[in-house]
Amino acid sequence: MRDIEEIFKNGFQIGLNRPPEWEVCVSYYDRKFFKIGTAFGTLRPFHPVCMRRVPAGTNGGITFIGTLASCLGGALIGCTYFLSNCVFCYESSSFITIFIYSTLCGFTGSIIDSILGGSLQYSGWDEELKKVVSKPSEHSKTISGVNLFSNNIINFISCAVTSFIMPSIFYYILDF
Repeated sequence: MRDIEEIFKNGFQIGLNRPPEWEVCVSYYDRKFFKIGTAFGTLRPFHPVCMRRVPAGTNGGITFIGTLASCLGGALIGCTYFLSNCVFCYESSSFITIFIYSTLCGFTGSIIDSILGGSLQYSGWDEELKKVVSKPSEHSKTISGVNLFSNNIINFISCAVTSFIMPSIFYYILDF
């Protein structure tokens, strides 16, 4: 069920007046592709804030497979964006530009999301349940983060930051 936080985050993305693939690469990574890292990653995730390995399921944990999946997710969204422009528009940016841009958006968004999630979302180990939990309890021991924001707010912030950083990098620094 959608709550007000998720509705606000999605509404913000539409109101940016920017090509939507910038935010979609981040959101789609967070919803779909992070699960690939959890399911197929053989090593315990690395936590960029704590600078150590953490149990799978910890907010902010990064795996090679998950990061690769976020890049592939961004690339997939870029390909879809390019093809839809070819079908519904008469002109489009070059495929390679869109492909590189959306791949880097997926990568950058996933790193920003991991740093924010690892810092501003609580992750703890519940001794009674024997698993990672996202809410503090009397049975949980803190792994990382503080209980400040929900995952939807972290997604909103990472989408906003990525959507402002990436166009600036591509326009002013890389001259695309």
